[in-house]
Parts: sequence; structure tokens; C-alpha cells
Amino acid sequence: MELVLDRNKIKQISEYSFVSQHQLLELHIEENRLRSLANLQCLEMLKRLYVGNNRIQVHTGKNINPR
Repeated sequence: MELVLDRNKIKQISEYSFVSQHQLLELHIEENRLRSLANLQCLEMLKRLYVGNNRIQVHTGKNINPR
């Protein structure tokens, strides 16, 4: 199963966005305004994720103290 949500100005994914989509194999969310890929953990069968041209910020999980 494939879902295409490209070019929709999506800013965030709620924890309930994909709850009923646990058999989704491919997700296209390119060219949106996403800053995070949080709340995708319910997509256990996902094989391909397309997220190009978003505003995703990478966080290492460590506290970074600027000097």
C-alpha cells in the first residue's frame, strides 16, 4: 500500500495521523513543511519513506550547550 502526500504544506504529523495505516509500505511526504519525523513509529511495515525538500532538523538526543 502506498500513500502520497507530497506538496500539501504539512507542518507536523500528529500521533494519530497514521494509526490505522500500520500496513503502509510506502509513504511520500516530500515538499511539505515538516520539521520532524516524529509519530511514524506505528508504521511497522514501512519499507520506503520519501521526505525530500522539507525542513527536517536532526537532533542527536544530547543536550548541546552553545559557548
